[in-house]
Amino acid sequence: MGTHDRAVTLDLRDGFYHFSIHPDFRTYLGFQFEGRWHSWEASLEWSAGAVEDLTWWVRSLDSWNGRLLLPPAQFDLQLLTDASESGWGAVLSPPASRTASGFWCPTPLRHEWCLHPAVFRQLERMFGPHSIDRFASFTTALLPVYNSRFDDPGSAGVDALGQSDWGQHMNFVNPPFRLIPRVLDLVEAQRAEATLIAPLWPGQPWMTRLRRLCVAPPIRLPPVKRTCMPVLPLQVIEPHRNTAWTLCAWRISGALS
Repeated sequence: MGTHDRAVTLDLRDGFYHFSIHPDFRTYLGFQFEGRWHSWEASLEWSAGAVEDLTWWVRSLDSWNGRLLLPPAQFDLQLLTDASESGWGAVLSPPASRTASGFWCPTPLRHEWCLHPAVFRQLERMFGPHSIDRFASFTTALLPVYNSRFDDPGSAGVDALGQSDWGQHMNFVNPPFRLIPRVLDLVEAQRAEATLIAPLWPGQPWMTRLRRLCVAPPIRLPPVKRTCMPVLPLQVIEPHRNTAWTLCAWRISGALS
């Protein structure tokens, strides 16, 4: 269609449809304005009010650039929201100061779980106080300060293994089991102290090093069905995939290695 061709646009609510108009039929096109029918070729004269408004905008637009046309809204509460492919979150400003989050899918990541609060309190009395929960999220954190896998409004840092302050904290570490060797590497490299939640798994090559880093006898935790809490009822978390697993709390230190 050339630059001088006409087209009709039909807005049918669900979309726009464009049709090319043959030149022989363009004389039938027109529009109604102020009670009269006009051809598309007709010229219209601007009213005095329209000319005045347009003149003001032409003269004033540069001076208003970057300025608010309306005053800032006054509100009692502010709600901030965000979402990703896996879930959503919201933060309500003071004085309510509330937060909420969730997953779109009824079965979120298998690593989204935490220890039963009563079990954690016992470990706090034995090995604490801990200052940071290294592998957590907004919904699973057991301490006010925590690291998360993804961006999180309350997180002290994304990716616990990328943090350089392990030696400055009393670390509580409940990682995915496949990351246990990397946690041991980091504890040794930063000469850190930590309480590590890990299964008693003699067949794993990292067990020898874990026992070497221990500074106290490991604490055998109650059965995983009672100890490990999923975020949602239908969620299948990693420890529940093998109920025969024995989880322990290992007090370890890289300062002596």
